[in-house]
Amino acid sequence: MSYVKKILCLFLAALLLLSCVACAKEQEKEDKESYQVETSDETASELSEEALLKPEQKQYDREFTFLVDGNYFCYVPEDYQYGDGNVIDEAMFERGMFMSETFGVDIVYRDEGTAAYAKFATDVTAGDYVADSVLFAAQQSFRLLQQGLYVNLANLEGLNLSASYWDQRIQSEYAIGDKIYFLEGDYTVYDELRTWVMLYNKRLYEDYGYYTEYGTLYDMVGNQTWTLEKMFEMSDGMYSDENNNGIRDEHDKYGLVAAFGLSWCTFLGSGMKMISNNNGDLTLMIKDSTFYQRAYDVLEDVMTMCIDEDVLQPQLMQHADIWTAASDVFENNRALFRATTLSAATRLSNMSAKFGLVPMPAYSEEQGGYFGWVQSDAHTPLSMPYTVKDKEENAEILEAFCYYSRYLGETSLYDSFIENFRLQKFCETEQDLEMLELIFDAKIYDFDYCAQITNIPDQIWSMTKAQNYSTLASSISSLREVAQTKMDQFLLTMAKYNH
Repeated sequence: MSYVKKILCLFLAALLLLSCVACAKEQEKEDKESYQVETSDETASELSEEALLKPEQKQYDREFTFLVDGNYFCYVPEDYQYGDGNVIDEAMFERGMFMSETFGVDIVYRDEGTAAYAKFATDVTAGDYVADSVLFAAQQSFRLLQQGLYVNLANLEGLNLSASYWDQRIQSEYAIGDKIYFLEGDYTVYDELRTWVMLYNKRLYEDYGYYTEYGTLYDMVGNQTWTLEKMFEMSDGMYSDENNNGIRDEHDKYGLVAAFGLSWCTFLGSGMKMISNNNGDLTLMIKDSTFYQRAYDVLEDVMTMCIDEDVLQPQLMQHADIWTAASDVFENNRALFRATTLSAATRLSNMSAKFGLVPMPAYSEEQGGYFGWVQSDAHTPLSMPYTVKDKEENAEILEAFCYYSRYLGETSLYDSFIENFRLQKFCETEQDLEMLELIFDAKIYDFDYCAQITNIPDQIWSMTKAQNYSTLASSISSLREVAQTKMDQFLLTMAKYNH
């Protein structure tokens, strides 16, 4: 956690403690506080978030079931034993043991794959209990949300949603009015692993003389000169048909390896969004002519740069396993850059050369920051079905589950995640760790991509796949015309649900 974060947490902690004391004086003696705090001789200003928000150790004596559509770094199999996996697996196993021994809660994961979606909708609509919490892919979750199947988590007193172990950005960017249906937090590492980042090959960076010409990429990030234009300037002219077969394959050299999502991700890297969400206040930005023209200009610029021979887009390769092939290109020093989600970095432990990690480049130096998209069709936010009987008890268990994912000592999921990157040849220095922290701080979520209001992201993806953006102007203009109607319909649909 950064120094600024620590100061903010201490300030919030002091306010929270004073509020608790005032409320306690007004309540009857038999009322129980939701959280247990041991102050000893410490003053309020010295109490940490860990001390202030430590959950009361109740005994629930029950199972708590997560319904999932895949294992997204959130659990280990029931037959898992110590030493069977990596440090992240060990942390999830120990967390499960702790929840069982301390709270009498046996965490159960029911993985039904994508077949779960239709059955979930049918069962919840019928009023049946399905699970205590759900982890579905974000786009699919937004479809189910519009059927009124989820609980407004902002109403649950058992959740400390301002705590650092709950992701703050998603609460603003996926909110609808004063309602929050989706959360991310330290109970999982999947949202971080689905965040777009830029990997770079340190050996090639040095071979090309870029340390002399540009300085380090860490310095460029720090002084705001790490931009999309600069990245393409560095990678320009690097394509080489190494095996002389006339085919762009995994044996050739490239400047950049990136999936079709690169175009949309780099547009979001400008800080612009087709729909802005300010703590639930949704605004269709492309309705404004000035914004629309700026957005179009950036999209056209991005498409021009991303559809280039120096960029290898794995989906266009003739290969049985395109993602392994893409990883091999970078691992075998045949590409300077790889734009991908963070999970790809975990596949590089056998790489002979060192690699570095920086945020996705800014569109311009003037924007004053970086934005890394948490890919909306891949990350799996937490939600709660409205058919859960005791929602407050569920909230208490989720709070303890997330709290101890952060604060369970050196074996916590949070610390083990960082340790795993050190073991994977990253986070070997303090600078590396600071860069990873910056990337996590720069995470953004795209409401439009999930809710599919404008459908512009899908159009950009299709054009990138076709390697042709000649219809960009007409396509975007047409989608803009119907976007307001779709936005109005979405808001009307959501207004029907009060739970």
